[in-house]
Parts: sequence; C-alpha cells; structure tokens
Amino acid sequence: MWAQICKITGDDPEQINQESQGSQGDNQEVGLTIREDTIPSILDQIKRHLMGSDQKSKSDFAECFLENQAQNLEALGNVFNEQEKKREINKKIMDELFQVTKGLIQLNDSNLVQTMLSTRFYLQTFGALEWDPEGLINPPNEETGGEGYNTDNDYFLTYGAEVEPEEPQ
Repeated sequence: MWAQICKITGDDPEQINQESQGSQGDNQEVGLTIREDTIPSILDQIKRHLMGSDQKSKSDFAECFLENQAQNLEALGNVFNEQEKKREINKKIMDELFQVTKGLIQLNDSNLVQTMLSTRFYLQTFGALEWDPEGLINPPNEETGGEGYNTDNDYFLTYGAEVEPEEPQ
C-alpha cells in the first residue's frame, strides 16, 4: 500500500520514512500528497485501477482518500477551490479534477462515495463534476467565474393556466 502511495505522488519511500521518523512528535501519518502538480499522476493511477484492478485493489486505493479523516479528499477540494478562485482558470487542471472526481466515484467503493456525498464534501464533489468538458455550455471566463452559466436562455416554465383566487362567499 505504501509503495502505491509513493508511486502516485512520485516520492521516494525511503526519504519519506526518514522524514516521518524524524518528526515523531507530529503524530501524523504521511499519505498522498495532493497538489496541483500531482493531479495528473493521481488521475493516471485511478485510470489504471479502473481498467484492470480487482475490487480489493480498488478498495485499497479508495482507502487512501479516506485515511486521516479524509484529509486527501479535503486536499483535493482545496486544489479545486484554488483553481476556481484564479483569474485565469487552468482548464486542463479543471478537466483533470473532473476526471479524478469521476474516477473516484467509478471505483465503486461505498465508503468513498458516501463520504464524497456527505455534507462535508458534497459541494466540492458536485463542483468538480460541473466541469464536465462535454457538458459545459459556455466555458468559464472572467465574467462568469467558474460557474459556466448560460444567461442567454433564462426562462421559467409555467404549468397550467393562471387562475385568480376566488373570493369566499
């Protein structure tokens, strides 16, 4: 499991072991390092698990995102929020964040999906899924921010005829 985490993040397992032994007072486990520059490698790892891994391997990988009170999901959300706040949105990173979020759901791990849809993470989950490259009507820009909302077709549907309320007799 540790080797998989290091493979995803591109870190040297020996170096991390030495660092974690040096900081025993922290009482914190070293896990996935989720930053903007590690998103592509995490996406590649998810794709490999989706293509040819057994369910046990998928569950083990999903567990990496749930360790330490889901700090890795939180870090993924932080990367997403930082990207949306930027004036120049990096569409490639947003597409990769969409693919990572979609891939995590496709791992079909009930604990991971339940956590992603919890009140703590549902905004980041659905926020990332809004960036579906095939579903965006208008690509985000400075005026619309990260919403990609099409204001040209605003309308409200009315069902049934409008009827004035009758006065009581």
